[in-house]
Amino acid sequence: GLGLRRGQIFECLHKNNPVECACRKPKPGLIFMAKGLYNLDLQNSWIIGDSCSDIEAAISAEVGNVIFLKRSSIKGVRIGNENEERKNREMRLCPKYEINDLTEIIGLI
Repeated sequence: GLGLRRGQIFECLHKNNPVECACRKPKPGLIFMAKGLYNLDLQNSWIIGDSCSDIEAAISAEVGNVIFLKRSSIKGVRIGNENEERKNREMRLCPKYEINDLTEIIGLI
């Protein structure tokens, strides 16, 4: 595991409820929640996402280092949505970095 405790993972609990909320991606509410709780400097923070909504939320929150993880596989298990790379180009989202494999993060961070 990642070594995270329950209170360290943020998720929108409204995903099955049609009520408009500020935390459902691509809105940046969860990023701002983490910023407030941990006093994060978003300009010097990193976000890794494998969907356009991840990238949109990070850009909206003005996170300084946004990484888009393209469709890839880890130990034979496919990760990411194969349509997200195409959608990312069509939407002209501009993450700071695009990577094909999580091991590429080592050279960035």
